[in-house]
Amino acid sequence: FDTEKEFFKNTDEFLAKFNVKTLNHEVVLIKGARDFCFERIANYLEEKTHETVLEVNLKNMIANMNYYRSLLHKETKVMAMVKAFSYGTGGVDVANALQYHGVNYLTVAYADEGVSLRNQNIQLPIMVMNPEQRSVDTIIKYNLQPEIYSFSILKLFLDGIKEHTDIDIRVHIKIDTGMHRLGFLPEEIPALIGILKANKQIVVESVFSHFVAADDPKEDEFSAHQVELLGKVHQQIADELGYRPLKHIANTAGLCRFPQYHFDMVRMGIGLYGINPFVDKNKISNVATLKTIVSQVKSIKAGETVGYNRRFKADRDSVIATISIGYADGLPRSAGNGHARMLINGRLVPIVGNICMDMCMVDVTDVPTQEGDMVIVFGKELPLEDLAQATGLITYELLTGISQRVKRIYVED
Repeated sequence: FDTEKEFFKNTDEFLAKFNVKTLNHEVVLIKGARDFCFERIANYLEEKTHETVLEVNLKNMIANMNYYRSLLHKETKVMAMVKAFSYGTGGVDVANALQYHGVNYLTVAYADEGVSLRNQNIQLPIMVMNPEQRSVDTIIKYNLQPEIYSFSILKLFLDGIKEHTDIDIRVHIKIDTGMHRLGFLPEEIPALIGILKANKQIVVESVFSHFVAADDPKEDEFSAHQVELLGKVHQQIADELGYRPLKHIANTAGLCRFPQYHFDMVRMGIGLYGINPFVDKNKISNVATLKTIVSQVKSIKAGETVGYNRRFKADRDSVIATISIGYADGLPRSAGNGHARMLINGRLVPIVGNICMDMCMVDVTDVPTQEGDMVIVFGKELPLEDLAQATGLITYELLTGISQRVKRIYVED
């Protein structure tokens, strides 16, 4: 049968001449020797098809995990945080990579996150940090492991397993050593032990706490106090139950700053995703890159204004590029009006005017720019920490705030 054919001498010619708009709901096979650099074509098509994407480099994430592992004793287990859609980078794909590369536990915030992982063949133990009354049956059904932080939560599960006398439920006991957010206080432990001893179906997988300020050297004395409290409670529970649960307290900052507090397990969070001020930046790699494109370029005269409420007024004849990302995608409005910059064609350009729901504008007067050019919002060349500093937010908030409508693309190059 007849098919349309178009030939190009090399990859550069294809990229220069091929009209991507001719593709509509097509399946594209890209095949050839590495010398042809066809990955450039794949990247080009991906960028043109999806205007705003969060590119997640799984290879870099695993390299980061292995770097942190190199700081641990061989016996120390790893619990990886995949709550909040894996800090915005995507739940199932990230969990699959972590499972394949031998992480020991995963942690989610709510049971439905754990169910989604189970339904995608994630078999690792999964701790649920915020079990709710309505999720008890689900946690039991899907073999999830709840964090038990109060007597009321413990009672929910004791009631829930009355109909499941043939199974045990493995739980993680949270101890409040000073955060005063969730957890049993040390004086509540004797009563807790009494309930646990009377209900053998409840198996304590771990006893743990959370550092209040592992990232603040001024609070190291308090961190040591937390460790001491946890140690006493853990020993008390182990002695009374007749077996030794895992003990852990170190988050990403804690595992880097306090090797003496690694204990049986550490919890890797934001550091997995390439953000950690406590290690040499050459030791870990960027994982998430937020990309978009230039939607339109226009020239304005000196004295004209840009955006809602006319917040930007040009002090010279200027060239303004409209960028295909806004606060509905997760770019905070506080980044507007010159507070933050983006990267276009290797040059930093300021965001001007108020950020809109789906768009924002940048001043490209001094940077040759055309429609369709790639824009880096944050990534290796423009760290997320810069955007955090410019907006007065924290990296956690920015990364987890990337909207679900932004397509996640996973790479392993």
